[in-house]
Formats: sequence, structure tokens, C-alpha cells
Amino acid sequence: GLEYFIARSLQEYEDLGVALVKNRRFLLQVRRQVRHERWSSPLFDTRRWIADWERGLSMLWNAHAARSTDARQLPKHSSQLPKHASQPPRPMHLVLHDIYAHQD
Repeated sequence: GLEYFIARSLQEYEDLGVALVKNRRFLLQVRRQVRHERWSSPLFDTRRWIADWERGLSMLWNAHAARSTDARQLPKHSSQLPKHASQPPRPMHLVLHDIYAHQD
């Protein structure tokens, strides 16, 4: 991977930026490596990211709905969510519409 891009301090971060600017060959090498590895990297796994994001929104919505009925029954973990929470995620614009339409 690209472990050498993990900066452990602000100074290391700045040094890496300077090295990329000063050494064009290094920059091109890094670009090639990122292009090659991005398809197998979780960082670029858009489908998983969207699924996780939508699952998180569902959890927030279910927590909000539970709060409006009984605040003491908020789910502690996603496995405790109501059965309907495990259904395929709804499109983002519908989830957001529901959240804003039902604000107190």
C-alpha cells in the first residue's frame, strides 16, 4: 500500500508535501500507484461507503422515531433496530425529506 503516506506529526505531513512538490518523479510514481491500487482499496469502495452511510441514516431515523414514542427505548446497537431497519436502504432524498418534514 501507501503506508509511507501516514504522517505521524504535522512536520512529517509538511515534509511529505514538500517532497511531492520537489520530486516530480516521486509524484508520478505515487499517482501511478494510487491509480493501480484504488480499485482494491476500501477508501475507493463507493458502494460500501454509500451502504454504510445509508445504514447510518436509517439508524438515526429509527432513533429519532423511537425518541418520539419512548426515549428510554433507543437502540444501543444496530442489531437492536426494528425489523424494518434491515430492509434495503431507501433513496437518500426520501430519507432526508422524511427527516425534514417531521421536525418538531
